[in-house]
Amino acid sequence: MAANQSAPTRLNQPSQRLLMLALMALAVLIVLNQANPLTTRLGRDSGMYAYVASHLVRGHTPYLSAWEHKPPGIFFIDALGLTLAGGTRWGIWSVELVFLLAAAVAGFRALEQHFGAGPALGASLIWLAGLSLVLEGGNFTEEFSLPFSFVSLLLFGMTLRRPSSLWLYAALGLATGCTFMLRPNNAGVQVAIVLTEAVLLVLRQRTWRESLNGWLALGAGFVLPLAAAAAYFLRRDAFQAFIEAAFLFNASYGGSVDPLGAFVSGIKHLGFAAGMALAGMLVAFGDLRLQFRNRPVDPILLWLGLDFILEVVLSGLSGRNYPHYFISWLPWMAYACALLISRVAVSFDRWFKRFAVPALLGTIVVLVLASLDTLGAYTSAFSRVAASKAEVQRQELLPRYVNEHTQPGDTVYMWGGEAGVNFLARRDAPTAHFSYAQLGPSPLTERLSAEFYADIVAHPPALILDQAGEELPPLTTTKPEEWLASRNLYVTPYMQELFDFVHANYVYRTTMAGVPVYQLGQ
Repeated sequence: MAANQSAPTRLNQPSQRLLMLALMALAVLIVLNQANPLTTRLGRDSGMYAYVASHLVRGHTPYLSAWEHKPPGIFFIDALGLTLAGGTRWGIWSVELVFLLAAAVAGFRALEQHFGAGPALGASLIWLAGLSLVLEGGNFTEEFSLPFSFVSLLLFGMTLRRPSSLWLYAALGLATGCTFMLRPNNAGVQVAIVLTEAVLLVLRQRTWRESLNGWLALGAGFVLPLAAAAAYFLRRDAFQAFIEAAFLFNASYGGSVDPLGAFVSGIKHLGFAAGMALAGMLVAFGDLRLQFRNRPVDPILLWLGLDFILEVVLSGLSGRNYPHYFISWLPWMAYACALLISRVAVSFDRWFKRFAVPALLGTIVVLVLASLDTLGAYTSAFSRVAASKAEVQRQELLPRYVNEHTQPGDTVYMWGGEAGVNFLARRDAPTAHFSYAQLGPSPLTERLSAEFYADIVAHPPALILDQAGEELPPLTTTKPEEWLASRNLYVTPYMQELFDFVHANYVYRTTMAGVPVYQLGQ
């Protein structure tokens, strides 16, 4: 057993479980305030996913009408939210709320069965606090993978008691497949589970029959989401585009592999939560060292050690240490924190079991008092939404300008890939390849760039907004390829041709919110 010599205590009374659910919901609401559609700006990645999802809602096909190199899972999730909320960001926020609450509940149950209710509560609050540090406004594949990761751990714990249950392994495979269809790199939890099973087999803590049957059932569950996606895109003559974007292009995307840099960056971004988790990892590795010497090895501790290493490696594959990449660390951090709490506060689990109701009520009151501003922002947002349907989400300057200076059938191109403006303004880009400038080197880049340039020339957008940033040449540049080369940046094919076309056919109109706006000449 991972934490205690005696059986871990659990919350069995309905009142206790109801209060725990209320506490988890409150914590998730607090974390998700940074995604509040009425008070926060739509992020770049989130805007791209929402834009692709808006095409999906209209019956279009991802990768054909709107190209983005993520697997399709997040597009379908966002499309569900947009369908439920009339195409507004509140639908996406609502789906985020459901997914994170599911992750919190599944995570608590998974932790509870190994460490007890007290450590599970403490670890759950710690990982949710860590999530608030790296969520970056939300709507990321890593975020939507969390419930599948914690459900996988819950199922893994159940297989330790019922190793011959093929249904548990099939469900674990299904969760793995769903994670894979969001982003393959997010499946570290499930890969570590499979590796743990393999090590247990080598250590003779599993039989060949149990392992083989379990892996076959897991594989059967894994292929179901992949088969569903394949069938969908085959039916729409988009299977090649799906494979190229979601897998072939992703194999080339990113910089140099840097696990050490990812480790340092992850600890920095996750702050105190990472510090506590690292202390828990010291306990885990110390126990594993003794257990490998004396046997048997605790499967949970073994998984924890393997996943810790695996997540660091996976987060360093792209060489891009974006804060939201480290959302995938939160499951191992939760387990490490629960382990630490169970060892440092040995009697806490029994105490919490005895005083669960007042402890939960007290924690809820403390969270409410500490988050009055956040809860007040929600109250104000919900009141405004109820009072004025025209103000259901934040009114940003660029989408408003686009709406006022274009017609519904016009197209608009965002130089810099900020497709969120297209989504908010309800104006399509003139090309599926709205992220042309961010393509980077790959076997597909030459062809995709040619398609982009042909689309721009054949269907010139009514407006081009220049959100170049620091890694793209502004549209006033006459020699963009030299501009990029002088900064050791990748030169996307057809860059000079694009700039020549823009200079010959567009005129500067104004600067809105710091973004130069160019209009197609009459």
